[in-house]
Amino acid sequence: TTYFLSVSSGSGGSDGLQHFAHAFGGLRLFHGSLLINGDKVKQGGGALLRKGDTFEVAGTAKTHWVRFDLSHDAPVEQAQGHGQVSLPVPSGSSDVLLRMDEVKFPPSAVAFRHIHPGDGLRFLTVGELSVVGDEHLHIATPGRAWFETANFPVRAEASADHAMTSFLRFMVLPPSYLGKPSFNILDKDEVRLPQQQIHGDILTKSFTWRLDRRSKPIGCVIRLLGAAGLGDRPSLLIALMIYPLVSTLSGVTRPKPSSWMLLAQ
Repeated sequence: TTYFLSVSSGSGGSDGLQHFAHAFGGLRLFHGSLLINGDKVKQGGGALLRKGDTFEVAGTAKTHWVRFDLSHDAPVEQAQGHGQVSLPVPSGSSDVLLRMDEVKFPPSAVAFRHIHPGDGLRFLTVGELSVVGDEHLHIATPGRAWFETANFPVRAEASADHAMTSFLRFMVLPPSYLGKPSFNILDKDEVRLPQQQIHGDILTKSFTWRLDRRSKPIGCVIRLLGAAGLGDRPSLLIALMIYPLVSTLSGVTRPKPSSWMLLAQ
């Protein structure tokens, strides 16, 4: 199975109850309010989504939103940006961590040359950002998206002409980054310098996709695991569902999984 990460933005009024059709995703709401699985998401809030979740506009105000979709076999039609994702499954494991967050830059701030350990899609919401790779330069403006593959070195430079530059990000990470930052500066001298960008999670939740290797389907299970924690540290793991799935990961043939488990941090 091939996976694609897409990003779209839009606005509008009520279209009635909608069902999320893709494997997983994330949504940030900039204006208006939504009901997601019956729970209200207010302006400035966000939610992580899985297939079958319901959402609808709450009230009469128009909404404005940005949504990421992780889909099978093809990117979302009319998406503003997309990329093919390699699932970073380490040897002996079958977990994948999905994370949506936001990064903000004051004027002229720099994210030093760095890498992330998983593929990810970014979407600029405010300001202007120069994304400098070893062999390319991309100027991101509001509404523009760009895809960064795992371990691809980039340096990001915010415009001096904007009071704030901000982008949303959705990444597919190795499970070892549960509760940990994925930002890895490459230059040892720059590691010692203060970071100028501001990392702020939209939610205190991350999703882990676990492909279970057991040979028989094992039905639906709900498990609660409580653990004290603050900030990025795990605070709650919820095993939500087990469901049959046949998949080939990252081009490597693996023992056929028969089910998956979704964990929410």
